[in-house]
Amino acid sequence: MKEWKVTIIIFMMLTGGYFFFLQYKYIDTSGVEPVKEAPKRDMPLYTDTQRDKTWEIHFPKEFDKKASHYEDVKVTDNHQNEVPVIIELGTDQKTIYIHPPQPEGLYKKGMTYHVKWKEDLRYADGTKVEETKDFDFVTIK
Repeated sequence: MKEWKVTIIIFMMLTGGYFFFLQYKYIDTSGVEPVKEAPKRDMPLYTDTQRDKTWEIHFPKEFDKKASHYEDVKVTDNHQNEVPVIIELGTDQKTIYIHPPQPEGLYKKGMTYHVKWKEDLRYADGTKVEETKDFDFVTIK
């Protein structure tokens, strides 16, 4: 009598397991989109940036110290709003500093910003800047 009980229990477990795994064989995956790769970035992304960060961008040649460099670079937030940063030419005339938004002197918490240089940026000798300096950064939360 005991053997029959054990046999019936084993039979029920095997039958239940068979039907349990059978349901996974026929799952319809036709409506599921495959996972897409993240798009490749053609510019750097800096994360965990301090909110009071002053960016220091070095170039190989000098810029005209008499020219205004406010139009050379634009900083926008992730809503495409222009951010009122201060642009300063370094004393070596090869370095441009991008200071945080004024008057508060801080970028917003956890915000993504895009730094874009104008396409016809030129050195003091008139030659065009060939290397791109565009980049994105995300501030700390």
